[in-house]
Amino acid sequence: MATIRNIIALFSITALVVVLATAQPTTRWQALGSGLYSPVPLIYSIVPMGENLYVGGIFTRAGGMNTSMIARWNWTDRRWYALGAGVDGNVHAILPIVRDGDTLLVVGGLFENAGNNPCQSLAAWNTRTQEWECFASNISGGLQGVFNLYRDGDDLYVCGSFDSIENVAASGLAKYNLQTRKWQGLGRFEQLDDSLFGGASVDAVAKVGESLYAIGAFTHVDGKRAVGIARYDSQSQQWDSVPGAHFKVSSADDAVLANAIVGVGDSLIIGGQFDRFGQIEARGLLIYDTRRQQWSTLGGGVWRDTATSQVKYYAVFSMNLDKQRRRLYVGGSFDQAGTIPARNIAVYDFDQNKWDTLESGVNGRVTTLSNDGHRLYVGGGFTNAGAANVRVNYIASWIIDTTTTSVALPIEETATFVTSGHTIRYSIETPSTVRLSLFDLGGRQVAIICDRWHQAGTYSAQLPELPPGMYFLRLNNGERIITLPLLVQP
Repeated sequence: MATIRNIIALFSITALVVVLATAQPTTRWQALGSGLYSPVPLIYSIVPMGENLYVGGIFTRAGGMNTSMIARWNWTDRRWYALGAGVDGNVHAILPIVRDGDTLLVVGGLFENAGNNPCQSLAAWNTRTQEWECFASNISGGLQGVFNLYRDGDDLYVCGSFDSIENVAASGLAKYNLQTRKWQGLGRFEQLDDSLFGGASVDAVAKVGESLYAIGAFTHVDGKRAVGIARYDSQSQQWDSVPGAHFKVSSADDAVLANAIVGVGDSLIIGGQFDRFGQIEARGLLIYDTRRQQWSTLGGGVWRDTATSQVKYYAVFSMNLDKQRRRLYVGGSFDQAGTIPARNIAVYDFDQNKWDTLESGVNGRVTTLSNDGHRLYVGGGFTNAGAANVRVNYIASWIIDTTTTSVALPIEETATFVTSGHTIRYSIETPSTVRLSLFDLGGRQVAIICDRWHQAGTYSAQLPELPPGMYFLRLNNGERIITLPLLVQP
């Protein structure tokens, strides 16, 4: 029987991260089959999970398949699949969790039914049983809608427009503990400035340190004035305004609204629909230093010359942070990033403090972004992408890196491996979707050992029977890739 030997010593301090080289393509943009379709398609959420990609928004067809607002793309057979009967309204957010050993996709939006189940705007798709269930059976008040989902450890934050979830008072923002399975409301958000604008909503949250920041269409929280952004201190359990903020919730053209938020170190980066922010020429992008309590712009922002363009506004609708490469992908409606032309999508390099393009971008607005370490996924109101004018139909992927890379990294930051016979044990420090796969020396994928959501902990898996030779075992958790050589001896 062949034996497997790990060439790198156990608990070694470093390991080589290897991305196998591929021929340089004429374009790094790729279509996902024939894309998505509806009379007025909008894409709000994209979630990669190994070889699968889950997409939600407003669409009725994915490839040649009838779908209802949510679909799955598989990279192995390059086909689209429906998630049962889908849901009967907009899908705004998708987030994977593990419950009782099953991987669930928590889905939020504006709908009344998930599959054949009456379900108000918050449902779950079980990837094992391929069935829908309600994640919360009772959402009331406001628009009864869920606009965003955010996870921090065992806490799942649900953002939207509602007054209660599961009979727990929760005005626009609720927290669900994945261990205790209990709901908790986080403050009372109100919009009191402009009766024509509509009710209050929380659109997204992000955590920096011990503080949770919320953005949305609100002017007050727990009776305190906090326009468009508020800060929750987890120690005092109190909401407050953010110093120096100049957001404006208004039905008029001078509204200053935030659409997207992401934490980077001690700072927040906020994208939205605004030009000036107080005395700052922000152009759709802001940085808030939470320690110094100072606002500034990011690289001159993204913008368009509205005097010469037929489109008379610019905005940032989505952002995605690539922590490994220290880059921020920004999507929206614009044709300039800093001083360079960039059509609706651009990337900011924090190490070089400069903007770069993704070839010629896409021909319509970008509304959502995500990445799995290999590809950036882009969704929005566009039909073509890149210099080759690839027909993509509202969703596309961009190959992040097509070159060979070898970098020494501390293996303990992501995982440790131990092999014994045909069993491999590996440890994951933070909850994430983990794909563990084997490749031969030619770069061909030999086997997928596991591809699912993992909580932090130690796991074991069986390696397949392999012909003698050299192989590479690759672990990808969406943020970092670690590759270890394996020698199979006769």
